[in-house]
Amino acid sequence: MTSVTAGTGADTDVVLLGLSSMVVGFDGDYNDDSKVDAADYVVWRENVGTTNLLPHDPHGGTIGPDQYDTWRSNFGKMVGNSAALAAVSVPEPGSVLLVILSMIALYLFRVR
Repeated sequence: MTSVTAGTGADTDVVLLGLSSMVVGFDGDYNDDSKVDAADYVVWRENVGTTNLLPHDPHGGTIGPDQYDTWRSNFGKMVGNSAALAAVSVPEPGSVLLVILSMIALYLFRVR
C-alpha cells in the first residue's frame, strides 16, 4: 500500500491510502496464485534442472532441491487467510448466556 500525507493547514494531516501494484505472495508460490499448494509442486517438477525464472523463488539459478525445500516449508500458506481470521470476532459464551437470560427475564416481567 502507498500513502500520501498532505497538510490541511490546521495542524492536521490527511492520509490517503491506495493500492500498490506490488504482487504479494510467499516463497514457493511458483505459479503466482497467492497460495502455496500442489499446483506449485507441478510447476517446480516441470522446471527441475532448468534455469527458468520462477515467481517467488528466493534462490534462483538451476531449479532443484533448494526450490523444493522452499515449497515444502511454505506449503499451505495463503495470502489473506490470517488477516481474515483476525477480523472475525466471536462473542464469549458467558455474554451470550447473559443476553439470553436477560431476554427471558424481560419477557417474564412483561407478562405479569
